[in-house]
Amino acid sequence: MGRSLTNNHILNADRLTKAQFKKAFTDMMKSKGYTKATEDDAAVSYSLVFTKDRKWVTVTGEDINAAELAKSLSMQVLSVELVDSDFAEIKLHSKDGAEDTLMLGESYSDEYPEPNPDAWESVLGENSWSKVKEIQSSDCTFAEDILADFGQLVGLGENILTDGEELPESAEMLYFKKAKEKKLTFNSAFVKVYGEYFESLGFKKMKGNNTYVKLIDNEVVLTLSCYKFKDIEVRPPIDPSYIQTHDMNKFMAAPNPIIDKDIQQFLQQFHLKFSFDEKLLQQFEVRFRVATVYDDNPFCGGDSFVDIYKYTNKNNIDLNYRLKIWNFSYLKESEESLLASMMYTFDLSKTYFVPYFDKINSFEDAINYNCDFGFKRLYKDWFLIAGDYRSILEKRFQREVEIEKINFEKGLVKIQNPGESFDDVKKRMRVALDQFIEYLDNIKNDSKQYSELMNKMEENRKRNIELLAGL
Repeated sequence: MGRSLTNNHILNADRLTKAQFKKAFTDMMKSKGYTKATEDDAAVSYSLVFTKDRKWVTVTGEDINAAELAKSLSMQVLSVELVDSDFAEIKLHSKDGAEDTLMLGESYSDEYPEPNPDAWESVLGENSWSKVKEIQSSDCTFAEDILADFGQLVGLGENILTDGEELPESAEMLYFKKAKEKKLTFNSAFVKVYGEYFESLGFKKMKGNNTYVKLIDNEVVLTLSCYKFKDIEVRPPIDPSYIQTHDMNKFMAAPNPIIDKDIQQFLQQFHLKFSFDEKLLQQFEVRFRVATVYDDNPFCGGDSFVDIYKYTNKNNIDLNYRLKIWNFSYLKESEESLLASMMYTFDLSKTYFVPYFDKINSFEDAINYNCDFGFKRLYKDWFLIAGDYRSILEKRFQREVEIEKINFEKGLVKIQNPGESFDDVKKRMRVALDQFIEYLDNIKNDSKQYSELMNKMEENRKRNIELLAGL
């Protein structure tokens, strides 16, 4: 798994003080109809991370448009996107709307934009363009290493790798809400509904996002996160506050309403009746993740209610019910709708997520949880950290054989040849296990690759432990 992130960096050419810059930023937000707020009642929030010399201010938050930010503040803005540790795209936005792009690493596209060196003079300062070319041609395994070199060149330092999911301690938060509006926000509804219960279970809320996190045995990280969707998906979502008062059976029973004319007609009526428009409706999701401090970013993503429902009911999936826990929504102008939807997901969290809390008490438990969901290769690094991965995998093999034998006797295992016995199935499972062990052995026996991997995970561990200690 590579590292991905997006962030924006404002060139504070006049070296405004922190107070002056925050005032300029606040004035910009006021011009857009916002006023200052607290974390609990904020509609939007932004983090500001200043370099020591205040040349750069890194800003993270929801729906940041770098081009508009540059125009509004009359300052140049660097927007950075790192993609799966493969390449980074850096765009320089000028206050007059001009834009120039610089690529670091190997892009997935064959067409590389040719940057204009003159456009980068204010960013580079006394450094020459040849320094940029040297960084572009450097041979690094991970694109974030090249990006870090560029950050050092332009004076951003490690701030160029700032991720909104894991903010440094120096981050300064700014909270805003719509002026003259005093209403329950998405953030405050999440804290109101989830906060007391999850804090009683030992979870702590992370700064700047809707995530509760718990550290176990200094290695395992449990997270529960609530995310807004940026765009409305094709299938209209369900607002649970209306499930009891409107006939949803016809919609809920449709496996694919997009290609069913009768269902399409029904959805059109439904759309008109409830105004399912992205300006009025907000979709969101809740996810639970079992991660470790060795991961690049253990504080986001994870499994949905549907993921766990499908795993625990493999042979008895109720499509009607699955749609009810697929995604969630609320009417933006209705606090009642927001609270009803949030409470609905809270009850689902207690049904699907909470039972796992008592089952995950060690690093090996975390490995088993993710392997149960079929992520064995995705989390190969964990096996290498665990040390005696052969022993762990052998124990899992015996467990999986027992489960597969029961499924075989029920006729639930797909056979490759007529008359195939369970011994044949078991042999295939053994071959797959041996191949995976060989795969891990090859990584471990490659001293360079293994050393780089261990060093990277140790860096992750130190960073994540430090971040968690500050909560």
